[in-house]
Amino acid sequence: AFSGRQASTLEETPFQSNRLVAETASGAPAATPVSGWTGPKRSSLRIPHHGRALTGLRNESRFRFSEDWFTMALARLRQQQIEDTFNRLIRTTRDLIAEGGWTAAQITVIASRAGVATGSVYRYFDSKVDLCVQVLAQVSQREADVAAAIIDSSGDATTRLHDVVAMFVRRAARQPRLAYALIAEPCEPALDEARLQYRDALARQIARLIDEGTQRGEFVDLPSDVLSTCITGAMMEPLVRPLARASRPQKAEIETLAEQVATACARMVRAGPGRLTAVRKARRPS
Repeated sequence: AFSGRQASTLEETPFQSNRLVAETASGAPAATPVSGWTGPKRSSLRIPHHGRALTGLRNESRFRFSEDWFTMALARLRQQQIEDTFNRLIRTTRDLIAEGGWTAAQITVIASRAGVATGSVYRYFDSKVDLCVQVLAQVSQREADVAAAIIDSSGDATTRLHDVVAMFVRRAARQPRLAYALIAEPCEPALDEARLQYRDALARQIARLIDEGTQRGEFVDLPSDVLSTCITGAMMEPLVRPLARASRPQKAEIETLAEQVATACARMVRAGPGRLTAVRKARRPS
């Protein structure tokens, strides 16, 4: 039989039934709540949970569930931190390029502005060139999306082509140093290759519009890839000199240039002679 102290300890264990306490106190063999249990071990059997004591199996199940949930929550938090740091490095690098071109994007400066250690940058990007390529890809995709939105809008093909070119010129003037880096600034071969892909992406969007205009009889019947490449070059080349200047281009100068370049590009592919009476006033940048 258990001593009085043992019985008292057993009675203090809340998840033991009254029947078990009574049988133990009277000398009867106690039921075994868990495998291998030889006596009341309060430290191993009673585990509080929100003020209530649970059985060993139930508590173990809840503990495993809590542990799994906590692990998943930590994984989600860590993934969010990684994405935030990645995007912050991209934004910081883009801002530096907009200030001083490719040469301004130094890893030490990027890390300092982004609030990370210099070595941490290389956990996300293999090199400075890799980071700059990512920036170029992101900015280029945005410009391709803007062009696609105009191309997919309503109206005749000539008007939309005019709008695409004029909008490109105006948007380039908003951040002239960044636009110059994306168009013409001398850079590493890997960056130059990425810039060619940027031009190809714009040319593919314009080629869709050329195909549509050719089917409608608005444009000359020539391969759309050839015409779109000509237009892409024609709308970028006139920007090189204004964007390369130390001073920001004046708004009136950019408005005039946008209209002139857009009209020239539209006339380049227009079928038949005559003035472009179908071209309406270009959309203002939003």
